[in-house]
Amino acid sequence: MKAVYTGVAPLARGGPGVVYVERDGVRSHLTHRSKHSPTGFMWGYGDSGPADLARSILFDHFGSDALCDVCLGEGKVERQASPEEVDEGCELGVAYDSCPLCAGEGTTVVLPSMYHAFKFDVVARWPADADWQLSSDDIELWLRSTA
Repeated sequence: MKAVYTGVAPLARGGPGVVYVERDGVRSHLTHRSKHSPTGFMWGYGDSGPADLARSILFDHFGSDALCDVCLGEGKVERQASPEEVDEGCELGVAYDSCPLCAGEGTTVVLPSMYHAFKFDVVARWPADADWQLSSDDIELWLRSTA
């Protein structure tokens, strides 16, 4: 399903921007897949806010195909805790290991190498104090150019 992403520049210098995604005439906030920037989305440079924006756009673009089939995007899998771990306070005897399929990254498609490349090639180039738009077609063009 085609989407259009729209970024609205922050009102205050250094504040986070607001990003919307629109599909079939329905507009909603882009889900923040926080990994680098707990304070929100930014663009116009190559740091943590733009990294989370690039990651979140690509997650949204790929949808359920972005999630690892084993850990469902969590990057970890449950297992029975050892007696030593239970003694150390594991709740309900459950412990976690890094996902063997995606090596704890939590994805099979949107790996750090991909979203950091997208950050530098696309997100970092938008002026930090201006609004922007990006379509699904634009993302597909970028993906083909990096293949």
